[in-house]
Amino acid sequence: MMSVRRGTAPLAFALAVAACASPPRPVAPKPAPTPPPAKVAPVDESTTLPPWLVKALDGVRLPTADHGRPLGDGPNVLIDHRSVVVEGLLVADTLQLAADPRVQRVDGQFEVLKRLREEWVRAHPSEPFPGIVRFWIDAELPAYMVKSAFETAVMAGYPHGQLVVRQPHGDWAQLPVEAFVPGPSEHAIGRLAPELIQREMRSNYDTFRKCYEGGLAKDPKLEGRVVFRFVIDTDGSVQTATDKGSTISDANVVRCVLDAVSKITFPKPKGGIVTVIYPIQFSPEE
Repeated sequence: MMSVRRGTAPLAFALAVAACASPPRPVAPKPAPTPPPAKVAPVDESTTLPPWLVKALDGVRLPTADHGRPLGDGPNVLIDHRSVVVEGLLVADTLQLAADPRVQRVDGQFEVLKRLREEWVRAHPSEPFPGIVRFWIDAELPAYMVKSAFETAVMAGYPHGQLVVRQPHGDWAQLPVEAFVPGPSEHAIGRLAPELIQREMRSNYDTFRKCYEGGLAKDPKLEGRVVFRFVIDTDGSVQTATDKGSTISDANVVRCVLDAVSKITFPKPKGGIVTVIYPIQFSPEE
C-alpha cells in the first residue's frame, strides 16, 4: 500500500499545478491590411461647357500655360482653321479672313455678340454689364485673326476678354486679355449708330481723296488701302487715330488721312466712348 501512495503523490501534485495554471491566451488575429484610399476622379471641365464647344475642341490646339485663373462666365467665341463660331453659331469662315490678312471687324461675330449683350441688358436692367468674352483660339492661327476677334468683341461692347488656355495637368483656365480700349479699362463703352459714323466719313471723303492725290502726283500707279482705328470721345471729338495695317505704300498719305480723321466731330455717343476701325480703298481709277 505504501508503494502505491508514494507513486501517486507526484501525479497528484502535477495535476494540481496543471489545474491552477492560467489557460493559454488566444492568439490575436492579424489586422486586416488597410485598403488604399480611393482615387478621386478629376473634375471633368467639359461638363460645364456646352456640347457644341466640347465637340469642336477635339480639333483645336489651345495655347498652354501654367498660371491661368479659373474660367469666368461669358459668351464663348471659338476660332480654328476653318471657322469662327459664337455660342454655337457659325459666323465667319477663317479662309475668307485669310484672304484679306489684316485686323478687321468680323461682322458675324459682332452681330451675335451685340444681340447677346442687348438681351443680357434687358434681362438685368439694374446690374452693370460684365462685358466678358471667353476666347477659344487655336494656337497656330496668325496674330491678325486673334486681334480681329478681340477688337470685334470690344466694338460689340465686350471690353474684357478671357483667352482660354490648357494647363499642364489638362484642365482649362483663362488668361485675362484686354483688347485695345483707349483710356483706363473702367471707361464705359458707348454706342453710336454705324450709319451716323458712315455719314461723317463720307462727308469728309473729298479731304481723304486729296491726301491720296498728293501721293498719286508722285506715283501715278499708287493704290492701296488705308486702315485706321479711331476713338470717338463722349463729346463727339476724335480722341486718337492710329494706323492699323494700311497697305498703301506712301506713308505721307496715311499720315494725312489720320490727321483729317482726328479733326472730325461726330454725334455724341450714348454711354461712353466708341472705338472704330475703318478702311478706305484708293485707286487711280476713282
